[in-house]
Amino acid sequence: MGYGNYAGDGDHGVTTALAAQAVRQKLDENPDAAGADLLVKVAIGIGSVGGVIGPAYESGVLRVAGVVRTLAPGGGSLTVGQLRVCAEAAAVAARSGAQSTAGMIATLGRASQLGERSPGSADPGATSFAIIAEALVGLGERVSALAPTPRRVGA
Repeated sequence: MGYGNYAGDGDHGVTTALAAQAVRQKLDENPDAAGADLLVKVAIGIGSVGGVIGPAYESGVLRVAGVVRTLAPGGGSLTVGQLRVCAEAAAVAARSGAQSTAGMIATLGRASQLGERSPGSADPGATSFAIIAEALVGLGERVSALAPTPRRVGA
């Protein structure tokens, strides 16, 4: 049982679904966005939802956009291989981070009301982010398998 369920609201799934809808709307509004600009649009969509998770994910996606700008300056593009390496590193870090929250005392969100009773369960936001990052690695592997020659992704 996660923090949200212990705290009595269990609203993480609802908020995540709202974030996904907001991201879809941003993507539909910006069909030509690519690379770091696309990630900024995604971040804005995610950040538009309430709770702790929206701004937390928005911050993370904006940092990824900054990395993409560093790796592909001037609106350049990244190869599928570069994106896969980034996704793999993010997935490992996200899973490790999620697991580390099980020993923490919640200080944000509804779970903060549990105080000393909050350790023992991984944070649902951190866990779902790890699942998303791991799914992106799987997607990258499928894209790579379909692209025998290097493909450019982004701008």
